[in-house]
Formats: sequence, structure tokens, C-alpha cells
Amino acid sequence: MDETNAPAVPPANLSASSRDLLERVYDRLCKAQIFGLATEVRETLEAPAAASSSGLPLNQEPKYTVDGDSIVNRASHHRIPADEPVFIMRARDKFAAGAIYNYALDCPPGPHREAVLKRFDEFSAFAKQHPERMGEPDTAVAP
Repeated sequence: MDETNAPAVPPANLSASSRDLLERVYDRLCKAQIFGLATEVRETLEAPAAASSSGLPLNQEPKYTVDGDSIVNRASHHRIPADEPVFIMRARDKFAAGAIYNYALDCPPGPHREAVLKRFDEFSAFAKQHPERMGEPDTAVAP
């Protein structure tokens, strides 16, 4: 295939589902010994994420990301249906860490409880590092 007909390589800020698809394409290209195109796919997968209005940094939200207008589980790639309510707490909310801790107490011992307690630790550390940013929660919603 000459350069003018080469397929466009997608941007590096890939959704989880796009990344998974490209990983499978890469594996198949390598098995078929189409190394030129496989190299382009690998470069796309390894490129640093470009600035984008979609997606969430992993350190900000480890379990979910945003893909278009949907919230998506990073591990399973399942989308949260638009009719399912979601509750978001910010670390600057002075009640958030306590709410997370109390939730962890209700979880049975195991990996999920450990993940929730890790998030509690992150919220608590944020509060200690940024006391000037802590505040009362508000209920303002977009019109």
C-alpha cells in the first residue's frame, strides 16, 4: 500500500474500547507479518494521550472514564445507561472522605472494600494537602 492510500492512524487519546480493538488489530497484523502497518498501530497505542475534552485521567477516576456522552467502566468497557443515576463526590467536599469511609464499612471484606479504602486515603490526603480548597458542598445544578 503506498503512502497516499495508507489508512489514517487514530489519535492517541483513545477510548478504552478503541484501545482494545487496536490491540487486537495489532496482534493480527503481526501474525500476518504486516509489520509496517503493525508498527503504526503500536505507535498509536504507545503515543502519549493528546489533550482532549473526553476521557478522564486515570489518577482522577480509576474505575470509570468518559467516552463521548457516556460514562464507561475502564475494565469491562460497559457503559452506564443514560437512565441510571450516578453520584459524584469531589475531594474538596469536606464530607466526601467520611462518606467514602462509611461506604467502605458497609462493603464485605475483599478487593472492592480495599479499593474503596484506597480512595478514602486519596481523598483524606487531598484534604490534608489542600485545606484552603476544602469547602461546603453545594447543590447548584446546570439549568
